[in-house]
Amino acid sequence: MPRPHGGKLIERILKDEERERVLQEIGEIERIDVDKGIAADIENITKGVYSPLEGFMTREELEAVLHFKRLPNDLPWTLPILLGLPKDMVQCLKEGDDLALFYKDSPLAVLHIDEIFSYDKREIAKYTFGTTDEAHPGVARVYEMSGSFVAGKIDLIEEPKGPYDRYKLSPKETRYLFRQRGWKTVVGFQTRNPPHLG
Repeated sequence: MPRPHGGKLIERILKDEERERVLQEIGEIERIDVDKGIAADIENITKGVYSPLEGFMTREELEAVLHFKRLPNDLPWTLPILLGLPKDMVQCLKEGDDLALFYKDSPLAVLHIDEIFSYDKREIAKYTFGTTDEAHPGVARVYEMSGSFVAGKIDLIEEPKGPYDRYKLSPKETRYLFRQRGWKTVVGFQTRNPPHLG
């Protein structure tokens, strides 16, 4: 079976005592609420779907992805994975702080801040989507961000719940299943049009 992208399958899920410790301390750190899209990114990072990423991108990673379609270590990567920071939070946080990420008013993850930076949203849109036209839904989403971003590794506290959870497998689970069944060739398919998403 091929190795994960980057050579190592990332898994950043808090368990047992460490999870309980973080839950007890979560009220003492700054928090932001994230939407469904960011919650999905958090789950994809911490479960290894986005391996080798371990968190939201730094400025260096963003620039490499925008201009070269690669991570700084030269691995192919074409889309920025960013966490926008509300403007009123920029002065409240600094490198080295932890930031609680809440989804639907429940603790989802903790981000360990490596960097807080600003970046031109038009440049992100242009190099990611090939346009700066707000009619493009991806561009519109970029423009909704404040232009300030926070980067750092994240640890998942609790998986977001959804109606199809029983069908959802992590990369670790799918790799185990493939080995158990002796599959040597596996094909992936991703729909891009809403009618095909179920």
